[in-house]
Amino acid sequence: MSTPNSLVLKHWLNSGFVAVGVSCACALPFTQNLIQAGLIGLATIPGVATTILVGSRHRQRQVSRQLAGGRSRLHQLQQRGSLLTEQLQIKGQNCQAIEIRIAQLHSLAANLTDRLDLDRDRHQQLAQQLSTLSIYYQEQQDLAETLDHKIQAKQALTLEINANLHHLQAQVAHLQFTQIQLTVANNNLATTLKDDQIQIEENLIIKQELELHIQQIQHQKLVENEEFDRSIEQITSEQQLSQQRESLDLLSAEIETTLTDKLLQRELKTAQLELSSRQAELDNLEFKIHNKLQSISEIDLDNSPQPFEPQPPTINRDIDPVLVTAEWSDNFIDNPHLTVLKHIEKHGAITEAEASKKLGNARSVRQFANKLEEYTQDLPFSIKVESSPKGNRYLKETQD
Repeated sequence: MSTPNSLVLKHWLNSGFVAVGVSCACALPFTQNLIQAGLIGLATIPGVATTILVGSRHRQRQVSRQLAGGRSRLHQLQQRGSLLTEQLQIKGQNCQAIEIRIAQLHSLAANLTDRLDLDRDRHQQLAQQLSTLSIYYQEQQDLAETLDHKIQAKQALTLEINANLHHLQAQVAHLQFTQIQLTVANNNLATTLKDDQIQIEENLIIKQELELHIQQIQHQKLVENEEFDRSIEQITSEQQLSQQRESLDLLSAEIETTLTDKLLQRELKTAQLELSSRQAELDNLEFKIHNKLQSISEIDLDNSPQPFEPQPPTINRDIDPVLVTAEWSDNFIDNPHLTVLKHIEKHGAITEAEASKKLGNARSVRQFANKLEEYTQDLPFSIKVESSPKGNRYLKETQD
């Protein structure tokens, strides 16, 4: 490779040859001598060379300055490029995040549109339900008014029943007072009976002693008879006769005490029978009060109230008071259809609508209709099914 000096020298020689040729060509017409023209051309070579050298150096300086400025500009551009690449990377990441966020927003918008459609459908359904509920509310208001009238009638009936109940409670209090008196009398009789038993035991002991004494007397009498047989002349003394008389008096007194004991036992048995009859009366009255309270709780609002008239308790002394409380409902204690059967027994009939209100749904009413033949075996009455356009009606029929 050629060095910069060789390049400058080569350039300078080329420029000198060009200057010589140009000066010869310019001076030849004036001098008409080729040698003079050549010499003039050679004389111009140093000046041209110096001008060319100065110009080339000036150009080299400008080029070096431009190169330095270009290098600094290139360095600045490289730094700016690195900053721009970093910014582009950051912006690329931001763009990816923005694209992900945009995709999420698109999915959220789709979900919101679906939710909006569902909300619109729900709003339409709620509007329809609101219209039906308004109609149902109006019907319930009408039903509430009818129920208010029936409740007022029931309150009047409950007031009457409460008055009757107070009367029955007063009777129960009187019977309880009599029962307390009977218990006190029974306790007194029990104490007297214990005293009589103690006396009877003592009398039994005395009786046993008397029997032993009689046996001894009989033995002595046999001995005395033997002695009398042996010696007819001997006569029984008055003391032995008096002892025999005393023993006979004791036996008669013992017989009288046993008779009095039997009389006391009879009186005690009669008192116990009277106490059991009073207890039966009290149990019968309590049973009737329980039935009346149960019938009060089961009053149907759909039927007209009937006034309750208190009746005096009927007493059957031949019936066991434990058996008085036995009813047909004891066979249906855990049965869900017991309320319907009691309603039929009390009011004589029930419709499917009333049975559905008592049982809660129409399925239970169908189950009741299917098991009706099975229930009639344990009921004191039979049930007849009557069909109508509004549904079946169950009627009570007495059994022969």
